[in-house]
Amino acid sequence: MGPDSEYTRPLTRVCDAADELAGSTIPDPYRWLEDDSEETRQWQAEQAALAARYVRDRGQLDAVRESVLRHRAPRFADVPVQTKSGWFRSEVVEGVTRVVVGREPYRDERIVVEFPAEELGSEPPSLPWFAPSPDGEVLAVGICRDGSEHNQIALYDVRTGARLPDSIERVLHDGWVGGVVWLPDSKAFFYLALVGPLSDFRQEVFYHRLGEPAATEPEKVPLPEDFREYILVQISDDGRWATAVGGRRAPVALARCRLTAMGREWEPFVTVADGAFYGHIVGDDYVAVTTVGADRGRMVSVAMDSVAPADPGTWREIVGESDAVIRGTTRVGDELYVSEWIDTYSRVRVISPDGAEVCRLELPGKGAAGEQAQPLMQLVARVGQEHFVFPFATFTASWGVYRHDRSTNRLDVLREPAVRLDGVTVEDRWATSADGTRVPYHVVSRSDVAERPDRPTLVYAHGGFNVGLSPVYQIQAGVIVDAGGTYVHAHLRGGGEFGLAWWNGGRRDCKQNTYDDLYAVAEDLIASGTTSSSALGLTGFSNGGLTACVAVTQRPSLWRVAVPRVPITDLLGAFRSSYLSVTAREFGETADADGVAHLMSISPYHLVRDGTDYPAVYVDAGVNNPRCPPWQARKWAARMQAAQAGTAPILLHIWNDAGHGWATPVEVEIAQETEWLAFVLNELGVRL
Repeated sequence: MGPDSEYTRPLTRVCDAADELAGSTIPDPYRWLEDDSEETRQWQAEQAALAARYVRDRGQLDAVRESVLRHRAPRFADVPVQTKSGWFRSEVVEGVTRVVVGREPYRDERIVVEFPAEELGSEPPSLPWFAPSPDGEVLAVGICRDGSEHNQIALYDVRTGARLPDSIERVLHDGWVGGVVWLPDSKAFFYLALVGPLSDFRQEVFYHRLGEPAATEPEKVPLPEDFREYILVQISDDGRWATAVGGRRAPVALARCRLTAMGREWEPFVTVADGAFYGHIVGDDYVAVTTVGADRGRMVSVAMDSVAPADPGTWREIVGESDAVIRGTTRVGDELYVSEWIDTYSRVRVISPDGAEVCRLELPGKGAAGEQAQPLMQLVARVGQEHFVFPFATFTASWGVYRHDRSTNRLDVLREPAVRLDGVTVEDRWATSADGTRVPYHVVSRSDVAERPDRPTLVYAHGGFNVGLSPVYQIQAGVIVDAGGTYVHAHLRGGGEFGLAWWNGGRRDCKQNTYDDLYAVAEDLIASGTTSSSALGLTGFSNGGLTACVAVTQRPSLWRVAVPRVPITDLLGAFRSSYLSVTAREFGETADADGVAHLMSISPYHLVRDGTDYPAVYVDAGVNNPRCPPWQARKWAARMQAAQAGTAPILLHIWNDAGHGWATPVEVEIAQETEWLAFVLNELGVRL
């Protein structure tokens, strides 16, 4: 969308703001777009209208929407939770958000509670989490009404559906640590809530007993000074012990507590500082995955009442390190189901308490067992599990849900995948990065076009925060591949695919490796004849959105089109935000000149150069996103529009009633997917 375009961009003024860091003055001409002012909102609305009109006028929007609906599958699997009285799950049906319970998974279900749209506005609320009590008599849910994931606890009587009178006014940030963690007696629970202004992102652990007033003071959990991370409380089956595990990316069981009739007294537990240590309380021991002494993870145990639990010399090794990356464990009875990755694909083994392998699961294809984005999120315990129930997906089949029968070592199919791609080829490939590191990626195409050269291709990547980019089905893959294009799923350093060294190899001072890995994949695709720069697209979400922004600014001629989704773009500005400063330390620090220079070398907002011929770009974000706030997308888009010397469009669409994707209403999500995919297909010359 160059100077001669018929699509007039909203006028974007500049200001005299600057960052003063480590003795340097760094201009910030679009600082005013950080403010939620009337001027900003009007500018944002005009940008959104322009983006929507541009995509609509190029046609096939209806055809793309039909394809999105045909290939749409849940972002996360709908896995029921077992209690003593039945299996609970949540769903959205015809505009109604509800929780149902059945005696068996997905069978003979009845509605426990529902939230019709007409009672709460134009959209039903989302439930970022739900947590039935172990006896199945009380249901706790988190209710979010604006897509932000900020939610409040509501409690319901399962038999009657009536809301309980307990009033807990505190706001929870999201459902990443399960919402509430019940004690085994079903009479009380722990929860993690925000304290102070929501934007400060200060979270504390609270305790609530049913029928009593909400706690006014948090638990006295001993944590490192100014600890700003997530905390998950775990409780032993017998209710005698609790642990507090802190940290999303490398969790550590930082504190323990004896639960007695007299009260709760917390004390430090495993205070290691050079690796992860997280798992489950099993009997009198804590059984953990640790990266201490093992980049790819090993399993150890330490007594809950150990006098020196932080000393690795007191740990008993159960499973040693191997070529597999241990992703997490699930306890069923006394046995542990261990989820591992080998060359990015899942393997699941059953391990006895002494570390012996009992069996390996015959998984339903080459893909991934379902897991949440961060290691900490895998630890949300479900009390009283009698079976290992898990989701599984591949590149060509969306989430199915399965139950493992230990007596026969067979899988029962509880729910078939909603979407399957037939006649599709998946190739596993490796590229070589600038420093010689081999980087895996997967190429997904229709079998009838898999050998054609110079195919329209979309690369999807992330590369950060120890997040493993699971080799599973994505909506965009279904739409692109069904249209005759090629979808590429890349595993970059900074993610969690190959353990601690892979993560550390793509963060902080080593962050450029992430982007070099991406360029190696793109160049390998071109060298192999799969595609060319004129037919190559790129997208990513969250940190993947940042990755896409960096790629556009560092290597603009490598791409035909890019769609950064909910990106962080101003790494220096991130340090002025309480929440983002925690996130931004994944990339570096601003304490000295070298740190500032490093951040500027990978900060998309600061990498934009005037007079550059940039590829076509469509940036999308959500108004109510607390993780990657919309001002980050606004500033980069404005800077890119001003710098663009070519004729390719630079578009921005920030969506109302949307957040980081975890709680976005269904219709908004469908509209988002439709618009950005139509943009990509049109720019790549693909017609449905």
